[in-house]
This record gives sequence, C-alpha cells and structure tokens, in this order.
Amino acid sequence: MNWMPVALISFMVYFNTFGQKVLVVFPESEKNYFSSLARTDTLMWSKKVKEILAQRQNEGFLEYSIDSTFVRNDTVFFYIWTGKKYVFLPLQYRAELGKNFSSYLKSTSNPKLIQANLEKLIALHTQKGYPFAKCKVEYQLLSSKEAYVYQPIVEIEKGSKHVFDTVLCIGVSNNASRLAQKIIDIHSKDVFNQKKIDNSVQLLNNSPYFEQSKIKEIRFTAQNTVHLKLETQVKKASYIDGILGIAPANAQQGKTQITGNLKLNMVNPNWGGKILYIQWDKLASTSQNLEVSFKQPYLFYTPFDIQTYLSIQKQDSTFLRRDIQAKTSYRLSAFWSLQGGVHNRHSYSTLKNNFKRDTLAAPILPKTQNLLFNFSQTLYNVGIKYFSLNDLYAPQRGTDMSIEIYAGYKNIRQTQGIDKEIFDKINKRSLVYTMQAKCWQYKYLNKRQVGVLGLNTAILINPYLTFNDLHRLGGLRTIRGFNELSYFATNYAIATVEYRYFLESLSFVSIFLDYAWLQERYQVATLRTREIIFNSQIKYQTYQAIEEKNKWNNPIGFGLGMQLWIEKAGLLSLAMALGKDTKMPTTSLNFRQLKLHFGLLTRF
Repeated sequence: MNWMPVALISFMVYFNTFGQKVLVVFPESEKNYFSSLARTDTLMWSKKVKEILAQRQNEGFLEYSIDSTFVRNDTVFFYIWTGKKYVFLPLQYRAELGKNFSSYLKSTSNPKLIQANLEKLIALHTQKGYPFAKCKVEYQLLSSKEAYVYQPIVEIEKGSKHVFDTVLCIGVSNNASRLAQKIIDIHSKDVFNQKKIDNSVQLLNNSPYFEQSKIKEIRFTAQNTVHLKLETQVKKASYIDGILGIAPANAQQGKTQITGNLKLNMVNPNWGGKILYIQWDKLASTSQNLEVSFKQPYLFYTPFDIQTYLSIQKQDSTFLRRDIQAKTSYRLSAFWSLQGGVHNRHSYSTLKNNFKRDTLAAPILPKTQNLLFNFSQTLYNVGIKYFSLNDLYAPQRGTDMSIEIYAGYKNIRQTQGIDKEIFDKINKRSLVYTMQAKCWQYKYLNKRQVGVLGLNTAILINPYLTFNDLHRLGGLRTIRGFNELSYFATNYAIATVEYRYFLESLSFVSIFLDYAWLQERYQVATLRTREIIFNSQIKYQTYQAIEEKNKWNNPIGFGLGMQLWIEKAGLLSLAMALGKDTKMPTTSLNFRQLKLHFGLLTRF
C-alpha cells in the first residue's frame, strides 16, 4: 500500500487532463462505492476517494486500495484491490490483568481503536501508581482461509509502584501551600497519579486563591518515590464590585432613577481559604436587599466545605423576608461535588389592608390585591455541582453546572388583612418543593472568539403560594434590558446566547440575547359583593375571596456588552440592553428605555 498515494495522484492527473465522465470499476462488486463520483469535479474526487478508502479499511479490509487507473477514450478504469478481511477477536489479557482492567476495555475489529484502548489501559495504570507502565500486544493468527482471523493477547509491564514523598508549593506560605495540596488532592504517601498532576495547574488557577501556577519539577527516585514541586502565587481574589444602573422611573415624564448594588468579597488563603461575602442592593427608593455569607472550604483539611448564608429582603411597603441557610459540600473529584443543607425562611406582610368591607346600597366592581401570608418554612436540600472553567473572571472554555432540589414544610400564620373565615379554611401546614438548575457552557472557537450558552431555570410547587414566595429576576445577571429584580416568577427558564471577542486575556466585547419563560402562579385576594336582604330591602355586602393568578410572560433582552481590564483599577463592565415585554405586545422598542449597566470590580 506504499504506492497508493502515487496511484491516486496519477489518477487525478488523468482525470483532470481528459475530463472523463464515464466510470468503470473492477471488481464489479465495488462499483456502488464509486458510482456517485461520476459527475463531480477533481477536488471532490480526491476527497471522496480518501473517504471510501478509510471506510473500507475501518470495516476490516486493511489492504483495500486503488491498484491502478487508466483512461481509454471517454472512460476511466478503476482497478480495486480488496484483499481479505482482517477479523480481530475480543481482547484477551494475561494473568491478573484481565480481572482488574478488562471491564474498562471493549473489543473491536479496528486496529486504531485497539491502539486507543491500549493507551487507555496504560493511562489507568499511571493513575494507580505505575508511571512507567508499558503495554504489548501479540496477534496470534488463527485462520487465513476466507479472512485473516487474529487473537490479540495483551500483556503489560507495570514496572515499580510509586508513591508521592513530598509535595511542595513554592512562592507561597506554608498554610497556603497546605491549602494548595488540598485543592489538587495530592499529598505525601499518596499513590502516584498522573491524571492529578495533569489537572493540578488548572485547579490551582481556577481556584479563588492562586494564579500563574506551573509544574516546576517531577523527580523519581530509586526508592520508588516521587517528589513534586509546583510554583504558584497568591491571587488577588478579594474584591469590591459595584454596579450602577440608570433606568427610567417614569416613561411618560422621562424621569430616571439610579439602581445598583455593592459587593465585598474577602478571601484569605493563609487562613484555610475562608471567604466572607457581603452584598447590598438598592433596587428602588423603598426596596433593599442584604446578603451575607461565610464559607470555610476543606474543613480541617478534609474534602468537606461548609457555608452559612443570611439574606434580608425588604420589598417596598409590602413584605419583609429573611432567609438563613447552612450548606455543606463534599468534593467527589477535581470538578464534581455533592451538596446538602437546610434552608429556613420567615416572611412578614407589611401591607396595609386596603379593602373596606361594608354593606352597600349598590354593588362595587371586584378589587384585587396581592395576597401576602405571614409564614415560615424549613426546607432540606441536596444537589450536585460541576465546575471546570479555565478562568473565574473571563472564562474561555469549560462548564459551570449545578442542580439543587429542596423539600420541606410551610407553616402559615394569621396575617393582617386576611378574613378569619378564609384563613380557617386553608391548610396551615403544607409541603413545599423547589428545584433550581443552571448550566453555562463556554465554547472556545479560537484565540479571540468564545461562544457562551446558558440556561437558568427553577420550579416552585406549593398549594398556597403568595407574592412573597416568588423568585425575583431581571437585570444584569438574569435578564438584561430590564430593571434589577423587577420580575416575580413561580417557575422560570432563561436561555442566554452570547458571542465574545477577546481583546486580551481579561478584556472582551460581546453581543448577547436573553430569552425568558416566566410563570406567575400564586394566590391573590379579591373583594367582591353579594346580595343580602336587610330591612326588607336588597343590599350588597362586600366579602373577601381568594383566587389564583396564573400568567405567562416571555421577556427578551438583547444588546452589547464589554469588559475591560484597567491596570490598578480592576475590571470595568458595561452592558447596553433593550428589553421587549410580551405583556405589552403592541409596544414597539423604545430607545428611551435603553438600560445601561455599569460595574467595576477591584481586586486586592
């Protein structure tokens, strides 16, 4: 088969010179492979012939080739050498090899795939302490009559088993070095694992603690030990992040209001990697949020992390909500972790009852206001998380995915403005279920271009949902083109498509589209009238009823974004977005409603 490229080239010269249209293939059984080539040009011929050769060889005809070609008058003649078919029986393993590793490997009739399986076999040994493992295959010919039948027999020379003796991280303090060893999960006396070494630099750089990491030295000794030395430095991971939003307060009068938030993130790798996070939001003139969380990773230098969380939300003059959560996570591997915890929520209605129940001479139109129960609930949750981004601030490849499921009980208490006859009819204790999931995929296109696909979704289930139960959405981090947290939803799904063009490692410009499916499904209070007989006259008495509100909405936001790295200042982010709300289908896009979101993240 060494002369096959020469035959191909000579054939292409003949074909290009005479421009033949008629094709004859010998043997006749192979004609169906080449008949589709009769009306194609020279380049298509070359490509198609290579595909056919590869296809037939992958089917086991390893000698398959074009024997010769020649042109006579208006006909091109192909002579094909098929040869016998090569059949490889399932792999056999010598000694203990079959017991330990055969379940990982699948037999194949393709030698290339056999080679890939052997490489996988060697990789498995390098993860179990054998860095110098070698794999050999002996092919025993069993038959050569109608086909060559071979039995591959695998034998491996494992070599000596090695363990890590010392693991050093130079360039940082001893405490930070111990934290780095926990991140890469390599310790003294551990069995040698090449895969962990390969992942170590990425894990350190992706953590909020280290950057510019590299493997300095891997040294094997005659005593079958391994000395690993890495070089890294502490990352400026603590930051202050502020966002300023300018949005119309009154579209008709052209007035604007300023919204935004402030974040403080404190990271200390020298104290075991503790992280303190504080966020304050001023969403409107009478609404504010406060969030505080504390995280202790690698508790007592184990794979467990613990985190506590406090959130206080004041929604104008309607309700106050307080959330306390305690979570723990266990690292299954470098990228996967299991999560679990408990979440307690208390909500209090601060809305004054605007309903005036009385006996009237004439009926009134129904009046509706949001229903707000005073309630407390305790939910227990489990979840799983996968994180493999190559950078925290400007990722170019990788996946950030998490799924969490919550379940528990909701306890409703007497609430101002709710009639006692209605309150007595409802179930004061009911089950609550909720699920939250997100997945962000960063696709590396080339050195400058990155594609981003995102999905963020949640489901909330309870028979007595009220306005203060709902998820809050909108703004820079969920649906760009709308005011921060301006939407309330029981269930939602938000899809994001974004294209980023990188100017440098941390700076890029982008085009984005956010499309959301939002469902508002919760209880509302309605004031109605009914006829009564009073002093032999018909009167109308007002009464309160509870109804379910169920409304769908599909807001869409799109625009331009930018992130710039400014020396000695930090990361400056800017997003200019327009939003279209399906609740107002007749409303056209109005550039006076353009949302400008500014952010400045300063690390120290």
